[in-house]
Amino acid sequence: MKELAEEFSEKYKLNFSIIATSREKANRFIRKDRLLYGEILGVTDKEYYTNSINIPAEHKCTVEEKAKLEAPYHELCRGGHKFEFLLNRDEIKEEQKIENIVNLMDKYNMGYSSINHIKTKCLDCGNEDLETEITKCQRCGSKNISLIQKVGDCIISTTYNG
Repeated sequence: MKELAEEFSEKYKLNFSIIATSREKANRFIRKDRLLYGEILGVTDKEYYTNSINIPAEHKCTVEEKAKLEAPYHELCRGGHKFEFLLNRDEIKEEQKIENIVNLMDKYNMGYSSINHIKTKCLDCGNEDLETEITKCQRCGSKNISLIQKVGDCIISTTYNG
């Protein structure tokens, strides 16, 4: 892939880069495939296809395993890529865990990342001690619940001398 971008850059005297797309845009394709082929277990029975260089969301692995598997593809997609990982509400409070993820990004030369977590809040009483799958507040009974995902991005800046 990288060679193709370089070849086109040279041939057309323009700057070509390979970009890794995000999976959020992929739900359109799975809906169309479900209409054409029906529901296929493990294929069209999901909400979206995981495309690009991301490990599928349902694949359970550590941050280090995910980084090792995805990192080689980041090098190929210097036009844009993103390393994403979801932390639970307790993990996001652990400074060392965040620092470890940032260090992994540096170790594996992944320049852009999103360290995500899920935050729930009752909009009536302000209770934030809610489970992510809850439909009503345990404290006041309100169904006016806010659910936020994909909270923060992180960029590692690298300077190359050469």
